[in-house]
Amino acid sequence: MNITHKLSDNRLNILATGLSTILIVLSLFSLFDFFFRNFGLPSLLASGWNDALMLAGIVFVLALYKHEKRSFYEKTESDLPYIILLVFSFITVIINGIPPIVAIDGIRVMGQMILWYLIVFYSLKGIKDKDFFEELIKYMLIAATFVALFGIVQYIFAFETPANWIDRDMENIRTRVFSTIGNPNALGGYMIMFIPLAMSLFLRRGGSLLNRSLYLIISIIMGLTLIFTFSRGAWIGLLVGLGLLLVLKDKRFIILFVVALVAMPFILPETVTGRLFHAFSPEYLARSAEAGRLYYWKEAFLRMLDNPIFGTGIGSFGDTVAIRHDMPGAVWVDNHYLKLGAELGITGLGIFLWLVISIFKQAYKNLKRLTDPFAIDLTKGIIAGLFAVIIQNGTASIFEVLVVGSYFWILVGVLYAIPLIYQGDLASDKGEEM
Repeated sequence: MNITHKLSDNRLNILATGLSTILIVLSLFSLFDFFFRNFGLPSLLASGWNDALMLAGIVFVLALYKHEKRSFYEKTESDLPYIILLVFSFITVIINGIPPIVAIDGIRVMGQMILWYLIVFYSLKGIKDKDFFEELIKYMLIAATFVALFGIVQYIFAFETPANWIDRDMENIRTRVFSTIGNPNALGGYMIMFIPLAMSLFLRRGGSLLNRSLYLIISIIMGLTLIFTFSRGAWIGLLVGLGLLLVLKDKRFIILFVVALVAMPFILPETVTGRLFHAFSPEYLARSAEAGRLYYWKEAFLRMLDNPIFGTGIGSFGDTVAIRHDMPGAVWVDNHYLKLGAELGITGLGIFLWLVISIFKQAYKNLKRLTDPFAIDLTKGIIAGLFAVIIQNGTASIFEVLVVGSYFWILVGVLYAIPLIYQGDLASDKGEEM
């Protein structure tokens, strides 16, 4: 082997190692984010570590494909709607005269996390290592389990809960856990993304009893933490997600699912059923319509109808960005879709929904291509988890929470890469062992 060839191999090893490291950090994103933000690190590092990681991911992906001289672009269903959404968001900024700092922050919060699906997809496509890929899935579940365990500890020791997190009519709820995420609804969103994934691997045929038992234990731990968040939106999202998972697994499971739903009010503690059904009580609905969720949903809906084409501009009305920059009339809308409708109009909301639908269109294509049992069950679990989060975003802008939004699009990248990693495999032994 000549010197040039040796240098080439060394460069390839460096690039592959770099991408592998980035993917491992991404799989443990929630733990790294907690560490960087809570251990007295310089503010620039604490708030910008994920931006630096994303930049490194882009650089390493481009360098790998340039070095390999391989075909770079692999079309997915989400590419076009993502690009159009970014362009249209910029147009709303120009038309509505949004201040540059607000515009940049708004596009960053909405569009930057979505970029993870491309970085993860092309990284996995470049490395194409099945064993490493399956290790990443384990790391994601381990991270979610650690976060869930900390939530259980918070509940056991009755960590202090801000008063505005508990309805004044529900004083029997002493603690709403938030773990490392910082917010019960966001923690709920994180849990419902991974519970269906773990459940799908537990329910699959052919796996070892030990592994299936571990997936069941993980599901129970995350399920307990989800209950202790007392996040109604997350509970509903999980029920819908699990229903979808059972349909994907075996339609006969639906009967068991319906029986479980009917039995829940008689099995679950009164604090859980009371919290859930309280949202439909006349007192709560009246209060919400006067100065709560229903009121702000109506305001967002009317703003969308008043500005159907270009909205009022990204970052101008609701949730994280508008409140951070003290925009006039800024509120917590607690509905990601109505918030987008107000800021981007019916047009922008339609583009975003196109992006969301594209995920499941691509997932359906993937399921038709796959033959490996583990890959099929993994795909079904991811689909159900993503759908659960999409449902929850109807009651909160969970997509704007860094950990939840990042994991959502990381999983989209994983979902898209599965057929490339398992291409040509027929009931792979490796896939059966995990």
